[in-house]
Amino acid sequence: MKRILPALLILLFAGSAFADLYQWKDERGVIHITDSMEKVPSKYRDEVRVFKEGPKQAPAPEQEAVPEEDTGPDLDVTTPPSLEQEAEELYGDQTLEWWKQSFQEKRSKINDLQSSINAKTQFMQVFEAGRRFGQVFDAESVTKYNIVKKELPEDLKKLALLREEYSEFQDKATRAGVPKEIREP
Repeated sequence: MKRILPALLILLFAGSAFADLYQWKDERGVIHITDSMEKVPSKYRDEVRVFKEGPKQAPAPEQEAVPEEDTGPDLDVTTPPSLEQEAEELYGDQTLEWWKQSFQEKRSKINDLQSSINAKTQFMQVFEAGRRFGQVFDAESVTKYNIVKKELPEDLKKLALLREEYSEFQDKATRAGVPKEIREP
């Protein structure tokens, strides 16, 4: 029994080692961080920055707590210097890096498909111009022309769909507060 009690205590405290963190700045410019949205004064809740789950850190010993008159005694009002640097700000439910990568992947898909469409269109134009001038093409070129002619409308539909999805993704990012330089190339 003596061994079970310490193990239970360790499990109890280990479970609370990670939590979302909420940061806001008061009218005096003091930055506050807490692990509970209920501890944030109501007048600052619209300005709260939410940080990804991470280990709670104790304030540095040299920092002094600044009392907050209207929030109650359990408010953590110190800002460990490394916490702001280590925590990643969330935009919606994702980090800024996730948004950057997602935009890059979507732009890359659109650009790759657009390049493929341009190459197919150019091939078709050259082929059709050659036919008008009486050029005779081998069977392989004719087969390639027929494949490209069939693929091009499908590719154009796919490109339109990708652009529509991209536009919706930009709107979602705008609502999440993602900076403009990431949303727009």
